[in-house]
Amino acid sequence: MTTVQLSTKGQVVIPKEFREQLNLHEGDLLSVEISGESLVFSKVKEGNWRRWRGTLRGTSSLQEHEREHKEEVKGEESP
Repeated sequence: MTTVQLSTKGQVVIPKEFREQLNLHEGDLLSVEISGESLVFSKVKEGNWRRWRGTLRGTSSLQEHEREHKEEVKGEESP
């Protein structure tokens, strides 16, 4: 059994051996579900960001997404 530690921000690091075994990469989306007293993570196959990488560069859609993301992050940092 492998254990990981929860950070103060509620983050965990998925061990490298698991990421490699499941072919997980930076930017991949994972769904999270509760099963009893366990968390179950599953790779979301349709959400691979590499497929769209660069397609929105320079468009207003990308700028709007970045603005929304910054607002979400700012809201998470506020107590």
